[in-house]
Amino acid sequence: KAQAVASRSYAMSVMRERRAKPYHVESTVFDQVYKLSNQIGSTQSIQDRVMRAVRETAGQYLVNEDNQVMRAHYHADCGGRTETAHNVWGDAIKEGGVTVSDASCPLSPWARWQYTVTRKDLRTGLAEYLALPAEINLKSVAIASRTSSGRVAELDVVFENQPIKRIRSNEFRRILGYSHLKSTNFQI
Repeated sequence: KAQAVASRSYAMSVMRERRAKPYHVESTVFDQVYKLSNQIGSTQSIQDRVMRAVRETAGQYLVNEDNQVMRAHYHADCGGRTETAHNVWGDAIKEGGVTVSDASCPLSPWARWQYTVTRKDLRTGLAEYLALPAEINLKSVAIASRTSSGRVAELDVVFENQPIKRIRSNEFRRILGYSHLKSTNFQI
């Protein structure tokens, strides 16, 4: 039921913000995604329970201190500790300013992942993002800072004969692909 209320609150919040646009929510990581039907162990019985929770919480929303429907962010796996919405989505997000430990997340089958990228593909993506020549030599990529929850906040990118370029971790994820770099909770 909590997931149903959070999902509904998130959708209603972004629909209000995007009312002038031809769409309101995306079925990608740009908006919150809940895909029960694709999850391991998603039996018909579990799907029926989810639909019952949606029906039983109809009309229930989370509201902020201004009595506005809250943009209730949620996640599939926090890696053991949640992150603040501000650190994930930026300055516009006011709600969700604390992090908490969650001992169940590291037990998830999606908790551990690995992604390998070739130097050439990394160079190409970063050079394009930074508007540098495609053939420029990439010297290094290093974690520059982390958030209070331990996730990567910024990275330093060094190309030959260029000043250090600092980029936000979410931009780095976008460059490499959100489905490849699944979180900002990573090591290099």
